[in-house]
Amino acid sequence: AEAAMEVYLQHGEVIFKDGRKMPENEFVCSVTGESLLDQDFVIHNGKPFSRKAYLDQFADHVDGSTLQPLYKGDNVVLAMGYKWKIENFRCAGTGKPLNFEQFMVKGGKPYSVEAYVEKFRVCPTCNETVALGDDSAIEWMGMIFHADHFQCAGTGCVLKQGDKVYAKDLGDGMGPRPYCEKAYAEQFCPVCPGCSEYVLPDEESVNACGSVWH
Repeated sequence: AEAAMEVYLQHGEVIFKDGRKMPENEFVCSVTGESLLDQDFVIHNGKPFSRKAYLDQFADHVDGSTLQPLYKGDNVVLAMGYKWKIENFRCAGTGKPLNFEQFMVKGGKPYSVEAYVEKFRVCPTCNETVALGDDSAIEWMGMIFHADHFQCAGTGCVLKQGDKVYAKDLGDGMGPRPYCEKAYAEQFCPVCPGCSEYVLPDEESVNACGSVWH
């Protein structure tokens, strides 16, 4: 297998670092048919595979990290459904060997518990980590918050599980922010000329005469 991670798209063709070309519509996983433009891939016998599909096809014969063949006598560990040479089973965050310690999985990659918490469980409000055992933590839009830090970006009020929460990305690179219904309506929603009430994005509406109407 040949790992070919660097490609770019030009005029409908996928161009590999070594100069090879492939039509964009053929640059799909041979197993799943999904596009490979935005994910790791492998070329095997001239056919492209997503990394996961390749591992699934040859799980008993290749190393889960390097994708290189395994040989009799190799010291391997079975984890995440694949075989890994012991020296190659490493934390995707730190690169350190996991050495049979407890680990977490994210995006198909293993992380030490410490690295996982530091990378994926950081509260955006306070920039402090959220403990794995914190059952009160709130997950929202791919982020995790301490319960008392899940606050409306407009008013600062604490939002609770079950509250109607609206997301707004202000385009400043900070990603979506949570808003309570009142703050979101006042800052971002048009007013219906017929009833003088805000028209929320999840309400039926009609655009007419330059206005938005219920």
